[in-house]
Amino acid sequence: MNDITFNPRTLTIYCFMLHMRMRQKNLSLKLKKTCHANWVIQNSNKLKRKVPVGALIDPNLIKVTQYLKCNHSGTKAESLKKQAVENDELHVVKRRNTMGSSIKVGCLATLVVKFFNSGKVTVVYNWRHNNHNPLELSDISHSRLSEEARIWINEHVEKNLDWKAIKGLLRLEDIKLEEMENSMSMTSIPSAMMIQYKDVHNAIVARINNSARKHYKDEISTERWIAFLQEKGYQTMFDTYNSVGPLLFLENAEEWYLDSTHKTCKSFLDNKDCYLMSVIIYNPVTNKGVPVAFFVISIKCSYTIARWLNWLKDTNSLKVKWIMIDCSPIEQKAIRDTFGLSVQILLCHWHIKRAWESHVKKVTIPNAHLETKNVWANIRAALNLIMHSNNKADYNAHWQKFRLDYGIQFPGLMSYMEVTWEPKKKRWVKAWRQDAVCHTNNLIESYHNQLKSFYLGQSCGCRIDKIVYVLSQLVERDYRQDTLETYFGIKSIRLSVADTERKRKVNVIAIERANGLVEEVEPQELQANKMYSCKSFGEGCELVYFIKFTTHLHDCSCPDSARLCKHIFLVSQVFDLPVTVRRNVILDSATLFSLNENNGNIISEDNIVLLENQMSEDEQKANILLMNESLERI
Repeated sequence: MNDITFNPRTLTIYCFMLHMRMRQKNLSLKLKKTCHANWVIQNSNKLKRKVPVGALIDPNLIKVTQYLKCNHSGTKAESLKKQAVENDELHVVKRRNTMGSSIKVGCLATLVVKFFNSGKVTVVYNWRHNNHNPLELSDISHSRLSEEARIWINEHVEKNLDWKAIKGLLRLEDIKLEEMENSMSMTSIPSAMMIQYKDVHNAIVARINNSARKHYKDEISTERWIAFLQEKGYQTMFDTYNSVGPLLFLENAEEWYLDSTHKTCKSFLDNKDCYLMSVIIYNPVTNKGVPVAFFVISIKCSYTIARWLNWLKDTNSLKVKWIMIDCSPIEQKAIRDTFGLSVQILLCHWHIKRAWESHVKKVTIPNAHLETKNVWANIRAALNLIMHSNNKADYNAHWQKFRLDYGIQFPGLMSYMEVTWEPKKKRWVKAWRQDAVCHTNNLIESYHNQLKSFYLGQSCGCRIDKIVYVLSQLVERDYRQDTLETYFGIKSIRLSVADTERKRKVNVIAIERANGLVEEVEPQELQANKMYSCKSFGEGCELVYFIKFTTHLHDCSCPDSARLCKHIFLVSQVFDLPVTVRRNVILDSATLFSLNENNGNIISEDNIVLLENQMSEDEQKANILLMNESLERI
């Protein structure tokens, strides 16, 4: 077998019939290289007789006897659903619908292979295949992969190749494709066509599982992962009865996005599905979310979550001011018990609107379906005006109008809004959350979706040690690399549709005019940050706006409510400076990911910036007013 090289693009699979007697080498070539079916080794008996040293070996003695069966043998295990039909007392919860039939059709074909000391091989072949025809291409195409194909896949997975890269290696040559297209009937199938996405995906998941397991017991393996992370400088908390949550990187973030996702792994205590809670922060370098802490619990309750949050607070110097969550009362109570009134709870607008929708659709006008739908649209518009009020006066005006328009006609809806949402207005109305970067928790919802889709492979029954391994060794590295690529300009910052349109308008401005609109402002007394000025784009307009620069451009003094206005993009284009959506930049790639091992210069420069950036908001506004007065005197 050592002289055989497996190439899925050139190897063709077809069926053959065994001769009664073959040499061992010929048998191996036939079974392993040309036979489409995987003959499963059911049992292998070796000669246990000990031969003294120097004694002659009887060539007629059997060295090894192998019993092989067709991979279509046996029958598919009876499903729990079918058992439940026959037994009403058996409770079944079906998690997902499965498609496709099993290849196990009860085939009785077997091979008994005897290897003699002389090198002779005798094969006893029960040739009759029951319930399937091994000579049909449809049967070949639904058979399992050969051992060589699986080894070939594993070798390339070990080289960190994903499905996209491996698929390129399986691409057939033009000659082979033309041959198959011109053929009236196919008598063989290239091995490359047998290897599918699921085969590569299973190999990748198996590799992750092997790397994640430091012990065959989940609990011991998890403990070893915690010890490993502690040696690497991570902060960790491990409690067998309540929680396990390795901390990644957290300090300096002012805004958190907190949420949980269910059915990510199984508890090693009672084998129940666990919740994975995550904290995501806004990365000003990439303009995307980045995970900074995670927590695995088997029971979601406010006490357990509060214990985790208290641990984060006690072991770190946190600067958190806002925490964005969905409408979960459990998470709200845990946050309030931990941080009190020092942290503002923000509720996700998308989840709020989803909660509203169920009550809006209870509003009906008898015998007027079209009019009912129009009323729904008007109610949604009115609620949107309330939600997006920019100040308290606007909120009061919109709220009073909503009461006058719908309070008497639809008292149930009005009562629901007054009892459930009006007392919590500071958590969801924009007038009380002007500094929030995002008004939904899409960052963490997207992260959990990516985690389940690309890292866990939609597996909801994995072990806890795999969760620890994936998050600490794979996910963290990917986010660190993504931040560095953006920080050093290898990748561009991700922009929203509106920001992209603003940047497009800036790009069409002539270079000569752009250079005349912006300039670097000379430092003034009491000024902590470097600043740039940008004139208004309007013809004949003398207005001048100022943009701050710490590690990135941010915070323009123009009336545009967008975090990234056109003036910021213009200064960025002229002076080739990075931008960020943060108004108060306290994070950068170096601080966020502790790059002091290889990038000490970046750390030292950024630490100076961080120290200079500790001014209050009132002092920052005073700097802008002072600069305007200086320009007016000029």
